[in-house]
Amino acid sequence: MQMVAAAKLRRAQEAAESARPYAVRMASVLANAAQMVSGEEAPRLMTGTGKSDVHLLVVCT
Repeated sequence: MQMVAAAKLRRAQEAAESARPYAVRMASVLANAAQMVSGEEAPRLMTGTGKSDVHLLVVCT
């Protein structure tokens, strides 16, 4: 039973580690996009009252 649990844990760790480069690159892309649209002349990407704590970000690749 412990061998099965260890194998599952190992697979989960490998999956998490393999996703890390994607997450790092996505963070970089989003930071660059946010930097490009900062300022008063930038188009408004979100509308609303500004009181909501929930935002939706759609990324198309």
